[in-house]
Amino acid sequence: STVHANDAAGVAERMQDLGITRGTFQSTVRFVSAQRLVPRICEACRYEDLEAAMLVSGSLGFVQRAFEARGCEACRGAGVSGRQLLMGWLGRETDAETGRSELVPKDTLRAAARRAVEAGEIRGADAIGY
Repeated sequence: STVHANDAAGVAERMQDLGITRGTFQSTVRFVSAQRLVPRICEACRYEDLEAAMLVSGSLGFVQRAFEARGCEACRGAGVSGRQLLMGWLGRETDAETGRSELVPKDTLRAAARRAVEAGEIRGADAIGY
């Protein structure tokens, strides 16, 4: 089902707001994901931008590289070509000693955004806020 929350970790809090106890949530939910679609940089006209890297590093933590796009024929001057999925998720993990199973963070939207910026897939400005 769909739950409105800012990120995967916020789903448990949202479920509590709806009257579901944390224990019930932990024992019944197997997987939680948070997804965002952001504009994908046009590969034909992208370039590395040191100023963008400095701007994004303040929001996302240390970022080595950031890219922008000038706009070209391939992207019709927009600088973007399609969309990129950012996904954060919680997965079930079982403690070997106790056998107790619980949902734990596996990846965050912030980490996914950082990787996409450094790979040149999305603009730094589109990653700020995750």
